[in-house]
Amino acid sequence: MLRPLVQRAEEDAFDELPLRDWVRLARGGAAPSDLAWVLAALRRSGIASRVVRTEWEAAEIPIRWRLRSPDASVTGVGLPVALPVIRRAMRPAPEHPLAHIAAPLPGIRLLARAEAERMIDVARTALAARCREVYAISHANAAEVWRADLGAGTSLAVIGTPPELRMSLEANYGYLLLSNGIPIGYGGVTPLFRQANTGINIFEAFRGAEAAFLWAQMLRAFRTLFGSRRFVVNAYQFGEGNREAIESGAFWFYHRLGFRPAAPEVRAIAAAEVARRVRDPRHRSSAETLRALASGDLHLTLPGFGADDAFDEAWLPTLSSRATTQLAADGSGDRARAATAIAREVARRLDVRLASWSTAERRALTGLAPLAAAIPAAELDRWPRPARRALAGLFRQKARPQERDFVHAAAAHPHFFRALRNLART
Repeated sequence: MLRPLVQRAEEDAFDELPLRDWVRLARGGAAPSDLAWVLAALRRSGIASRVVRTEWEAAEIPIRWRLRSPDASVTGVGLPVALPVIRRAMRPAPEHPLAHIAAPLPGIRLLARAEAERMIDVARTALAARCREVYAISHANAAEVWRADLGAGTSLAVIGTPPELRMSLEANYGYLLLSNGIPIGYGGVTPLFRQANTGINIFEAFRGAEAAFLWAQMLRAFRTLFGSRRFVVNAYQFGEGNREAIESGAFWFYHRLGFRPAAPEVRAIAAAEVARRVRDPRHRSSAETLRALASGDLHLTLPGFGADDAFDEAWLPTLSSRATTQLAADGSGDRARAATAIAREVARRLDVRLASWSTAERRALTGLAPLAAAIPAAELDRWPRPARRALAGLFRQKARPQERDFVHAAAAHPHFFRALRNLART
């Protein structure tokens, strides 16, 4: 990874010296630590950031973290609050969860950069001190950190990713749950068309409190931010390959808030368990039953969600393969040239002139255009002209500082996602 930084006159020493010794020699006191020097040297190297990230991951470099500040610990990390809120009783789960989650949550705001950077530091520290990680928090975008007031001193920070690290059709966010400024939970949420995949993780010290109420409030915040009409929880969150979730009976936590198994055969198992609990309130599901219940996703479907709003995550690899096929279609093997040609052809078909687009916007179009190119031309030509122009706008939104703009544009473009659905099914 470091060899591209080495000048010809240095090569013999670089090859012979232990690498840590060479780094200290090259550093020459110019940075506070070996790590700081390596990161700064890579930034200045001119090597593409994507290549640097790939090399960094492949190198699996061990890092020692010396906790010199009480803030850098499980018990010390947090945000200062003027006056802690004392709750004398825990708030119960809402009586009517679907109506509660569908109601807009007021008070969500985009943090100014200094506030956002402080929140990101707190989130990273809270996770790193527990040896946990969320991609969108490790690679956070300080231009998109939302904070939602959940009431009684609790709040939610929703953290986006920068344009160069975003996914294709999904948007990727991490979140941190706080009470009186203290991190008490974390997770992620990935909006896709009119739904969002998510889950909740409460830190062990804070379990057994008002998690059900806070989870409902968090879903309400996601609904308000992204307009999601359905929430999806993958099976790992409540037991598939997750012993802790089986031991805690996590399936029933989600079930009480209105989540239901996506697969009919799993819904039948859940219904039988509910009937047993009605007959015998002391009945508890066995570990075997909980593992059977964790054999597929859970859905929470809000009022207004229709069959045309569904978009199965399982289709994403299929669609991605169609994009790869498009890039290989000219037979040249020159993928960069093929990507540029596809982007130009898609822009022509969508009746869009790229002269006014920024470099980042054109890069976003190039990245997503193979998906549009896979849609049969005859089908695309039947779209109303505003829908074709809106598709170009959708791609353009992927380069915006806040990816929420892309989320809303995607939800407003059923023509595109209906065409993708057809492609995936065939």
